[in-house]
Amino acid sequence: MFLEPVGKRQDVGANHHNILEAFYKELKQYEYTFQNHIFVTSLMQERESVHSFTTLRLMERKIFIFVRAVHEAKWMNEMEISIYDSWFNPIVSELPELVPDAFIYLEASRTPACRSRK
Repeated sequence: MFLEPVGKRQDVGANHHNILEAFYKELKQYEYTFQNHIFVTSLMQERESVHSFTTLRLMERKIFIFVRAVHEAKWMNEMEISIYDSWFNPIVSELPELVPDAFIYLEASRTPACRSRK
């Protein structure tokens, strides 16, 4: 199972940038940068797990679904989604093992725990 590497999002580079905090403060400004970071860290996790002995891997859906949702929400403009697609699609074509065999959707918004976070 791939856990979201929150620590990597809160300590980026030599200057220790917190991309997670920046993203939530200014969604539109940092959405593209955030998506790039998510893809790279997810790719690194996937590459590290290639030698795993398990045949079932669970990973967060951000790199395959979330970017489309944020584009539709206008958090990422047409130029940014075009740039994202210009490198995302060739990479995924060259590394088909990145693409999950299936997506499992869990609707959590109706649970008491999720309602209490609002």
